Amino acid sequence: MTGDIYSQIKSSGYLPPLPQVVAELMQATLSDKTSISDIAKIIQRDPSLTGYVLKVVNSPFYGLSRKVTTPSQAIVILGLRAVQNISLTASVFQTFHGVKTKGAFSVERFWWHSLAGALTNKHLSEEVGYDNSEEAFVAGLLHDIGKLVLYMNFSSDYEIVVRKHEQGGNLIITEESFFGTNHADLGGWLLDSWNLQPFLANAVRYHHQPLKIIVTALPLVKITYLANVLSHALFETGAEAGLGKEAELVSKLLGVPLDYIDKLSEKLAKDIGELAECMGIAVETPGLSLLPAISYGQLDDLSEKKQKEICATIKDVSLLLGMLRALLEARDREEAIDIIFEALSILFSFASALLMLVDNNGHKLVGKRAFGAKQDDLAEKITIQLDKDGSIWQEALTSKCITHSREFFRDHSYTIIDEQIGNFLKAKDFIVVPLVHAGEIFGVLALCAGKSWDESQESLLQVLAVHVAGALKTHNLRERLFEADRLNKTIVYHAPIGLIFLDKDGRITRFNPMAKKVFEIPAARSMTGLNICDVFDVQADVLKERFAPLLCGRYQEIPPFEYRAPSGKIYWLCGKEVPLEDRDYLKGFLILMEDVTERIRAEETMQNYAASLEEQVKAKTRALEESQAQLLRAARLAATGRLARRVAHEVNNPLGIIRNYLQIMSLKMPEDDPKKESMRIIDEEISRIASIIQQLVDFSRAEMVNLQRLDINNLLQDLVKIMRESYQEHGITMILDLSESPAYANVDTDKIKQVFINLIKNAVEAMPDGGEIRLTTRLREKDGKNLVAIEVVDTGVGIPEDVKKHIFEPFYSSKGLSNSGLGLSVSYGIIKALGGDIAVESAVGKGTTLTVFLPAD
Repeated sequence: MTGDIYSQIKSSGYLPPLPQVVAELMQATLSDKTSISDIAKIIQRDPSLTGYVLKVVNSPFYGLSRKVTTPSQAIVILGLRAVQNISLTASVFQTFHGVKTKGAFSVERFWWHSLAGALTNKHLSEEVGYDNSEEAFVAGLLHDIGKLVLYMNFSSDYEIVVRKHEQGGNLIITEESFFGTNHADLGGWLLDSWNLQPFLANAVRYHHQPLKIIVTALPLVKITYLANVLSHALFETGAEAGLGKEAELVSKLLGVPLDYIDKLSEKLAKDIGELAECMGIAVETPGLSLLPAISYGQLDDLSEKKQKEICATIKDVSLLLGMLRALLEARDREEAIDIIFEALSILFSFASALLMLVDNNGHKLVGKRAFGAKQDDLAEKITIQLDKDGSIWQEALTSKCITHSREFFRDHSYTIIDEQIGNFLKAKDFIVVPLVHAGEIFGVLALCAGKSWDESQESLLQVLAVHVAGALKTHNLRERLFEADRLNKTIVYHAPIGLIFLDKDGRITRFNPMAKKVFEIPAARSMTGLNICDVFDVQADVLKERFAPLLCGRYQEIPPFEYRAPSGKIYWLCGKEVPLEDRDYLKGFLILMEDVTERIRAEETMQNYAASLEEQVKAKTRALEESQAQLLRAARLAATGRLARRVAHEVNNPLGIIRNYLQIMSLKMPEDDPKKESMRIIDEEISRIASIIQQLVDFSRAEMVNLQRLDINNLLQDLVKIMRESYQEHGITMILDLSESPAYANVDTDKIKQVFINLIKNAVEAMPDGGEIRLTTRLREKDGKNLVAIEVVDTGVGIPEDVKKHIFEPFYSSKGLSNSGLGLSVSYGIIKALGGDIAVESAVGKGTTLTVFLPAD
């Protein structure tokens, strides 16, 4: 046959899709959030499927003691996976219902082998501990489905393939020579198209692979491969010679005891017939292999009645296990209670039941749920105190054993609450089942015993009670865990700090939105799997050194550091690093990263502001001190001026008289009189005294009487012309550095000239060994006023700090008795009178700068 076989099958119309309801059912069971009621609603949407499921559940194959009337009850009793597989099986049979046998290929034999494979798969998976025996059932049921697809689409050709196989030909090789594929690959392809679980499709696809490949496969592939081999060996004519080899193969590969395989043949022969009958499938039973009689020990010696009792007990246990599995799979506590009540009703045939749970304080039983009572919704109004000894409830919980009311009340009196519970349950006799798990009390079940109660089931009820308590504990813990998890997730998600969880190798496993924000990770991009080295942009050895303390289980702080984000923006980050341990095993690390950019910048701003404020305070303090000094200086100058005027007035008159007498005496003396020279010297000293007195008068009169607009640049140029040559002889150079524009000021020309002469003379006196005097003018603005700043800079010896404080005070001089100390005081008074100011900067050994500020015109 040429061409793509799969394309031909697709276009032929004989590739059936999985029915919509079954497809939804398979999809819904994949979700942990799907409840039993959700699954039941999906099944109930298809009436024929619902009827089929209930027919199978109530068939002798399952042997329930009470009729199941709803899909919900079926799920509770058999388990979700079993009902799912019944639905899938029904769908498969319905899909291929129209296929009829024409020749060598027997559809009835095909279904018999499929059911044998399904049940063998299920039993083997349970024996080896595979966690999903229902999935194994489906794999066994559908392992040969590819044969049916080939027969439906190419019946004549497939008849030839079957005949060649019966004549000894290899089926797989023959199929591939005719179709370019085989039924195993085709079956896997079909299951893929139905979107069934991929491991399930693989089990179908690989069940004819060589054994050396099978030994490396996943468990379901191994189980399906061996179930196919074993079902052929157990049931097909002429296979008895090879059973030992096949059984040994199964035993070796799966670790199944050989005696288990022997016992399996009889059990499967009976179960296949029952299953086919309850499912309404026509099958052809092959001849059983001629095996030697199998001894089952004492079972052959038991009476038929006893054997039936044992079988019934085994079925009860099997159904109880199915119910317990459903209990474990319950989504929440309410659904678990539904399952508990279904089990009590169907497995144990209780007509009514009341569930009471211990309150948080452990002091009382509080009604939770009831069924079959006079008014089930009153259950939550029932409360029983547990602090009273001698009650049937306290007795059951203390003894942790099932307590019967008719036995208990032989020795105890009824209380009103006991009678009320009996009336509520519509039963005079009831039993109290304590719900205790690992010594922890969770509540009790009060059950209507009735005439149909079989005390032989008490041990099963006790098992149920233990698991019910365990389920309640599990759901209590789950609820607490859910609340804690929800709280933790809320805290982590909304935390104002970045949280990053790492494994031991530094790879990110979890993170929160703030972490992405801190590191500028785009919203659409996940951080999971990234190495923290890439986030921090550091070398692995640096990070390893960083995490060294964490590897020893030590918590450590991350001091603030600068981080440059991908956008180029600079962040300041800090945080903590915490080792994550589980029972002394280091699982990874937690990094708590906080963006402290605003805080750091605020601190820097505060520091800068504090420094600026401190500088301003210092400047204001200096200005205040200067103002105080100026006020003090002005006061001293004023006082000194007043004193000077009085002294000048009082001294000038006697000095004038003395000088007149000296002149008269000198005129009377002969020219050659030696005393005349002494008289001349006295006259000179009197002249010097008069000069000092005149300085005092000038000092006391700083007011300006002849103000005029003057270019200070021209004034300085004239002074330098006059004074330069005389100072050059003493090694002093005078340099002018004047402003480009005129430096006009309103001044008294004579007085301002006197100021600059005094300043230049002081500079010359500070440079006894020669040096440089630089005269500079600049136009400046200070406190909103335009000023002319004139600097007189020398390279002299400088002024000590203790002297600098007093240089503008009158009669103060560091130059000895030959200097009156009035020069700078007079200059200071003139400048202040002009509305200006004078400042001094000096360093010992480096020179002095005197700056005069005059209001600009």
